[in-house]
Amino acid sequence: MSLATWDHALYTTVKGPDIYIPPLPWTQHKTNEWILGELDVERELLGRVKSLKLGYYGHVTRKYESLEKELIQGCAPGNRSRGRQRRRWTDDIIEWTGLTITEAARSTEDRDRWRGILRAANPSSGGRH
Repeated sequence: MSLATWDHALYTTVKGPDIYIPPLPWTQHKTNEWILGELDVERELLGRVKSLKLGYYGHVTRKYESLEKELIQGCAPGNRSRGRQRRRWTDDIIEWTGLTITEAARSTEDRDRWRGILRAANPSSGGRH
């Protein structure tokens, strides 16, 4: 597949088959931000991942007794390995909500409050996922 065909295939998946942008030679060195600006498209993936992850966290944390809840809250037995620690699932929750894990777990019990946190963490999606 040539670069021109690939560019057209990418563009049609983003904007639809009716709009065409002429292919760019690789020597023009256009950045991703420039291409997104030309296509008038915003980055949606991170916002989608945020809302889905926070929604799933709220769903799992509201359960009474479940293995998923135990694993997400870090109650699994054992030690973490040495060296630089991998990013935990809960690290994203802490960063996106601005709450500690215990505060976030308490907030999930009140659905209206949790929806407000979802909207504040990802205003572009309106808190829905």
